[in-house]
Amino acid sequence: MLMLRSIALASFILFLGSSGAGAAEPDLVSAAFASLIDWQREIDRNIGSILMLIRDGATAIALLSSAALAFLYGMLSELGSGHGKLVAAAYFAGRGARLARAFLMACQMGLIHAALAALLVGAADIGLRHIFGGTPAHSIWLRLAAFAIIGAVGIFLGVHTIRSKFSPDSPAIEEQDARLKKYAHYALIAAAGSIPKAGAILILIFAFANDIAVTGLILVAAVSAGMAVTIFIFAAAGIGLRRAALTFPEENTPQMALVTTLLGILSGLSIVIVAIAFSSQFLMDRYG
Repeated sequence: MLMLRSIALASFILFLGSSGAGAAEPDLVSAAFASLIDWQREIDRNIGSILMLIRDGATAIALLSSAALAFLYGMLSELGSGHGKLVAAAYFAGRGARLARAFLMACQMGLIHAALAALLVGAADIGLRHIFGGTPAHSIWLRLAAFAIIGAVGIFLGVHTIRSKFSPDSPAIEEQDARLKKYAHYALIAAAGSIPKAGAILILIFAFANDIAVTGLILVAAVSAGMAVTIFIFAAAGIGLRRAALTFPEENTPQMALVTTLLGILSGLSIVIVAIAFSSQFLMDRYG
């Protein structure tokens, strides 16, 4: 019975986090997300005002204030609509890891986000706007490619779990897939971090246009740091979920093996659901 409860708990939390639905009070959840969006917009407006003060020669206090707001924006934007937090939670729920690895993954996603935002804005006026048919932050090809990679990694992780647990030649499969698992890990980081926040893009566009590029880069770094904090919190929750689910079965028992296998399968499936849900939402927003 305890084993069944742990499996049910893992299944419920993973699918709830992946779909973003299933809450007992949908109106309350909708209101909470609406509030997050309102906060993000208010922060956007305040950052823009402070950036104009910095442009006009305001003190370092204005820079520190805008960096704090940018950090808060990064946290809230990832909490409200970011896919990285769900990918990280599902990923770590399916495999054993320490918090240090979750922290490193979150920092890597944040670093990629900041670097790519700067690269996109720096190249936008040269030709990306014509190639992508819109602003770089809303590039359909960039987003769909990122979600395709995330979905492919989820499929690989789920299939690997099934093959390694149910094949009579499990040690050989683990050895064969060891390098692919490492590639999948870094591909997931790159894909999840490669979609810049619209707010970060707007900050950089304003900063580059007003000759305060260094300030813009500092603020985007703050946005990425805030985003990384939220991702780390969810990744830590995924690790905690796995540890909680593995608390009940005894070590080296068929029950332990079953729970581990189910967590691995649900982890891969949840990552695929995240990729499908976010790419579908983006396509509906763009063409619906």
